[in-house]
Amino acid sequence: MTIMAIISYLSMLVWALTLFKQRKTSYFNFFLINAVMDPITRILHLGFHLMPLSFYPTFILLKNFSLTKRYKSTNVILICTIVLSISHFLGGNIFWLYLLCLILSLLIFFVLVNKLIEHINQTKSFSLFLIMLIFYQLITSIKYAAILLDLYKGGISFYLATISQILLGIGFIFVNISTKNFPIKVEKF
Repeated sequence: MTIMAIISYLSMLVWALTLFKQRKTSYFNFFLINAVMDPITRILHLGFHLMPLSFYPTFILLKNFSLTKRYKSTNVILICTIVLSISHFLGGNIFWLYLLCLILSLLIFFVLVNKLIEHINQTKSFSLFLIMLIFYQLITSIKYAAILLDLYKGGISFYLATISQILLGIGFIFVNISTKNFPIKVEKF
């Protein structure tokens, strides 16, 4: 078994284990999509010889929808169908697929930063969970950007970033949104 396969299977295992800690939280669907994304694309690739990358934009979009409650399920299905159609239309054009993944990943990053700012304003404390999740999403965005800039070196950094994400995933096995916050001390003049 190659090192890439080991990293891939380890990643699948870690994200499956995070579901136990994230169960009954508002972020469960986000972690559920993370847990099923790689196994589903692997099955589609091995069983039907479909290109896994063409499904990633749809999964990333679903993760974005999982962070908000303002969309109706019919709209989510319609938008995901459009993104999936665009992904398959792009077909073998790896550059455009990675660019689409990068744009959608950055969108999630900014949604999470907004959630952290709202959390700080409401509770006057930092959420370790949100900081970890933002860092995870930043690494994801950097992975896609690295591949766009240089396919060979980006591929190497893709696996290095995946190892970092596995370590964060192990952290998510122990930390969820209910984990103790760190208060911000403000001194008055």
